[in-house]
Amino acid sequence: MLNAENIVFLGVQFSGIAAYDAHLRFSRIGMQSKFFITESDILTYAYFAKPKDVVFFISYSGQTAVILEAAEYVKRKDAYMVSITKNHNNELLEYCDQHLYINSSDDPENNLSLSSRIATLSLIDTIYGILINKKSDSIYERLMQTNKIYKKHFGS
Repeated sequence: MLNAENIVFLGVQFSGIAAYDAHLRFSRIGMQSKFFITESDILTYAYFAKPKDVVFFISYSGQTAVILEAAEYVKRKDAYMVSITKNHNNELLEYCDQHLYINSSDDPENNLSLSSRIATLSLIDTIYGILINKKSDSIYERLMQTNKIYKKHFGS
């Protein structure tokens, strides 16, 4: 991730919320971060992905059709691919270089995705925290700069 040209987060519906949140976090420390949450945007990005991109595919089921199609395109571009999905065999795992697993007790019948969304956001926060600790003081300085901007415009 530290040498990525772009860090890209892809997800639809509740996974799109996590993709947007991840983008906000990583862009606040000056990393080239993007997120795509509509089917057309996801597929357009995937078709033009770059080999030096790190792409996170967020899909709790690992079976979301547009995410799988995007993974197929990105795989052809040789970008580094990371899945965030539940811990069992699913098609998304076949495409990705790295797998990050979440576990939740969501009922597939009620479609609220509460615990899986919280687990995904927590996992992304953990990755973000590790990255801040691994990078030089410049990351912390960038975070403090964006904090000042946010405080100026939005208060404490």
